[in-house]
Amino acid sequence: MKIGCITSFRIPSKAANSIQVMKVGQALSQLGHEVILFTPGNVHTPWKELAALYGLSLPFEVIWLPDYPALKRYDFAVNAVRQAGRRKADLIYTWLPQAGLLGSLLGFPVVLEIHDRPTGRLGVWLLRRIIQSGGEKRFAVITRALERALRQEFRLALKGEEVIIAPNGVDLQRFEQLPPPSEARRQLNLPQELTA
Repeated sequence: MKIGCITSFRIPSKAANSIQVMKVGQALSQLGHEVILFTPGNVHTPWKELAALYGLSLPFEVIWLPDYPALKRYDFAVNAVRQAGRRKADLIYTWLPQAGLLGSLLGFPVVLEIHDRPTGRLGVWLLRRIIQSGGEKRFAVITRALERALRQEFRLALKGEEVIIAPNGVDLQRFEQLPPPSEARRQLNLPQELTA
C-alpha cells in the first residue's frame, strides 16, 4: 500500500515530534508499505543524513513543501493532500486535522493520529467534520484518557470501531546492548547499591 504521511513537524529536527514521525515512517516501511512523508519547509536533507540522525534503516521518500506561517499550515495541508493524490497514495496518515478532513472529503481513507486535545479556533470543528465525513477513517489516539476527554469535554461522537488506542512507542533497539546493572554503575561511577 502507498501511504502518504503528512506532518506539520519540520524534518530534520531533534524535537520529539519529528523523531516520532520518522519512526512511524520506518515502522510502516518495515510492514512493507511504500511511504511518502510530506513535511513543511525547503530543507532537502539527503536520506543518509536522516537515517543517521533518526536511527533508520529502511529508506522512504521525504518531500518538503513550502508553507506560509500566516496561513497556519492550512496551505501546507492542502498542498500535501494534493501531492499525495498526484502520487496515487492509497491512504493518508496524518497528525494534522486539516489534512485529515481534506483527505477524507476527497475520498482517501485517513488515519489521524491524535496526541492532545484540539486547539485553536477550528480544532474541535475540524475533528467534528472528520468524524461526520463519510469514508474510511481511523483515529489513533495515544491514551484512553485522551479518548475520554475528546468524548466528554469536547462532545466528539467518536465511533468505537474508528478509534484505536495507540500509545507512543519505544525504540527497543536502543536498549538491546546495555551492560548489566553492575557494569553500568561502574562505568558511571555510581555505588553498587540501588540508586534513586
